[in-house]
Amino acid sequence: MANLQTLSECFAHFGAVCASRRFSKSAITQDGQTVVVAMWEDEVQRDGDRIVYESRYKPRLKGKVRGVDSELMANLKWARDHCFGLVRVVMLAAEDVTAEQRKITCCYPDDSLVMRITGFDSRARTFRAESV
Repeated sequence: MANLQTLSECFAHFGAVCASRRFSKSAITQDGQTVVVAMWEDEVQRDGDRIVYESRYKPRLKGKVRGVDSELMANLKWARDHCFGLVRVVMLAAEDVTAEQRKITCCYPDDSLVMRITGFDSRARTFRAESV
């Protein structure tokens, strides 16, 4: 699996175009049939034969970050309402997983992983997903 240079390239791998080439955490294909979500590798856990993602990283909500999180929550809601809760995944590796403002060291589309959104809290801007 080759590491791609940008998030927008990773989203494009699944046919989705992100709203902001630099800041988007999610994207939707033009036909609305596929939602792609970026997930931090350190927030992915194994639970038996399932892979579970629970977002824990919460950047300070100001400026562009607030808009990006609003876009993510809207895209998660779209996936829930129009795509049976299913999303494709772009994995993100953080330079420092404890940093308040994370930097992405690499990102890649995970062709083998389809996840179902099993919960999200738009106020807390967190979500949970499980592999299908």
